[in-house]
Amino acid sequence: MNISRRALLTVPLAALLLASCSREKQDERIVLGFSQIGAESEWRTANTESIKTAAATMNIDLRFADAQQKQENQIKALRTFIAQKVDVIMFAPVVTRIVTYSLPVPRFAQSYMLAVLQHPFMQDWIAAAQEEDWVIEQFELPATT
Repeated sequence: MNISRRALLTVPLAALLLASCSREKQDERIVLGFSQIGAESEWRTANTESIKTAAATMNIDLRFADAQQKQENQIKALRTFIAQKVDVIMFAPVVTRIVTYSLPVPRFAQSYMLAVLQHPFMQDWIAAAQEEDWVIEQFELPATT
């Protein structure tokens, strides 16, 4: 399976909808903790901005953390979100990047990757991304034959 970069630009908001359905008071804002690994590229910046825009449009209280290209910072941010008891925690899974670039992974990690990719939310996210017609050409992988 080859997941294009546009797949990662599609915001997986299905979890937000589920969280909003489970709220005791429908007038309370959803609190979303989002950890982005960094801002190393134009693509990553566009990804972050699309999430911020979607959150603002949906009146979501967004708690954003830039991990500055350090996995330990992202883990710390996720733990902070848990401590804050946010309603939803979101981060871009590395699994999609590994698949897109056909990176080798140890056998023990393959089962984890498969589980993430087969999760219904991920399947919905990937399907929505493949239907997306907005493309940033410079970030698309060359066609293979």
